[in-house]
Amino acid sequence: MISGSTTPNLLKVAIIGGYGHFECAFEDSRHREVFHICGIAPGRVGEPIENVVDLARQSGLCPEIYSTPMDLFNEIQPDVALVTCRFSDHAQIIGEALARGIHVLSEKPLATNWEDFQQLQHAYAQGNSQLSALFTMRYIPEMYTLANFVLSGGIGDVYSVQAQKSYKLGTRPTFFQERTSHGGLIPWVGSHTIDLICWLSNREVTHVRAWHSKAGAKKTGDLEMLAHIHCSLEGDCFGSAHLDYMRPEQAATHGDDRVRVLGADGIAEVQGGIARVIRNGNEEILSGSDAPNILMDFIDQIKGKGACRVSADDAFRATRICLTARDSADLGKEIEL
Repeated sequence: MISGSTTPNLLKVAIIGGYGHFECAFEDSRHREVFHICGIAPGRVGEPIENVVDLARQSGLCPEIYSTPMDLFNEIQPDVALVTCRFSDHAQIIGEALARGIHVLSEKPLATNWEDFQQLQHAYAQGNSQLSALFTMRYIPEMYTLANFVLSGGIGDVYSVQAQKSYKLGTRPTFFQERTSHGGLIPWVGSHTIDLICWLSNREVTHVRAWHSKAGAKKTGDLEMLAHIHCSLEGDCFGSAHLDYMRPEQAATHGDDRVRVLGADGIAEVQGGIARVIRNGNEEILSGSDAPNILMDFIDQIKGKGACRVSADDAFRATRICLTARDSADLGKEIEL
């Protein structure tokens, strides 16, 4: 096994926490030529990270294990922190990393409340470190293919983006049951759909109205089971998102992700893992495109090899809109951004 010691010229990557998409650090076989996983730590004392450690060992790695992120940051001084911990801890850990000059690729949302959001914006503006978020849907092959087609003008001007994320509830960590630690269905799941709406329309959201409900919940505490988000965007464009944890356990797949983009010259959509377009009276399947690994994409930006597909502005924008949408659902009214 490769130990936690570093190799010259490789970036040092630390993984903080065991929730979310930490597996992106192990997906690309090229990573050993580019970065080294130097350490793993929980986001807070007692947070389980066995799943990350096990995956590292299965990959032939043996990184150092630390009790806290600060111990890891101070001792190893990594180049990059992959933050995938309890959602309410994202902002504090990102801020600590940025203050030390560490680049950060974090799970979304960047923050689960407005105070943390504003403090994190300030911390990012004060430093020189780079920041991105794990909007992994941009890197799913069929979504990557759809976006390339739409953003190159394949269906003309975009007037509406509709997105759905439906999941099985399954067994969730206990912190999901409290708004203060989880943040809510809209910030956690809805951030993906909001990012897709902004990305595929290439427009900014101006107004948002949202609803969420615990209907059908079974001993899930504060966790909402379903939500709807409606957005007005610049240029007479609209966006809508449906989110739920009500997918039947008997369903063949854990999730059912769908996106439908309406343009002046046609409709493009992803459903069932297939990207297709309807235009000029014909329907065609879009040829798949190989999407990059999200961590490698971020590291390429750090190394000056091009811009990451998810910028810091994208990450802050999606977090801001989701916190606003959650406020809208709580207050029962439309909010202007």
